[in-house]
Amino acid sequence: MPLKHQDDHVAAIGEMVGKMDADRSKFQAAMAKVRIRLPVSIRTAAPKLEVALQDKVNELDEAIAVI
Repeated sequence: MPLKHQDDHVAAIGEMVGKMDADRSKFQAAMAKVRIRLPVSIRTAAPKLEVALQDKVNELDEAIAVI
C-alpha cells in the first residue's frame, strides 16, 4: 500500500493505523477460514481423557441402577 504522507511520520502512522482498522474484520474472517493441519508429532491427551470420562459415565450409570 503506498503511503500518501511519506515525509510526515505522524500522518503516515495514522494512515497505516486507519487502513489496518478498516481491513481488520476482513482479515480475521479470512484467517478463520484457513484450516491448519497439526504436525503428526503433536500428541494430545484427548483419547485417554475420552476413555476416562466414558468409564466415569459407566460407573455413574451403574450407581444409578443400584438405587
